[in-house]
Amino acid sequence: MLISVYVPHHAAIEVITPAYRLFNTANDILIASGKRPKFKVEYVGLQKSIKANDGEYSIRIDRHISNVNDSDLIIIPALYGDVKHSLKKNSAAIPWLQKMHRQGSEVASLCIGAFLLAASGLVDGKKCQHIGLILMSLMIYFQIQL
Repeated sequence: MLISVYVPHHAAIEVITPAYRLFNTANDILIASGKRPKFKVEYVGLQKSIKANDGEYSIRIDRHISNVNDSDLIIIPALYGDVKHSLKKNSAAIPWLQKMHRQGSEVASLCIGAFLLAASGLVDGKKCQHIGLILMSLMIYFQIQL
């Protein structure tokens, strides 16, 4: 199973790495028990290296999203800072998320990464339950049912 962790501009490393580590740790456990790993995990993004935590860290991207044409699961971690600004900085990923979903990829978000998922239109008309979305929807409106 190919898992692509999208590394957004304006994110904190503490919310980017857990999904990546989770699936790699699962592979380590499988290997330790004599089984084959089940997950190929990669970082994908809009440039070769993306700064996190206001530039404190740099995350090396395995593949630019323009080179990602297949993935079983795309994970969007939480955004960081001003949500409107983060959405603007990550808007180039929206057509890619839409394309990948049309091609059969599952797309999931963590925490307020839900705003980027909502901005993609992939949850339009669907029921969503997320306290961050409920509270922050007062700032930004998306066409979703809460």
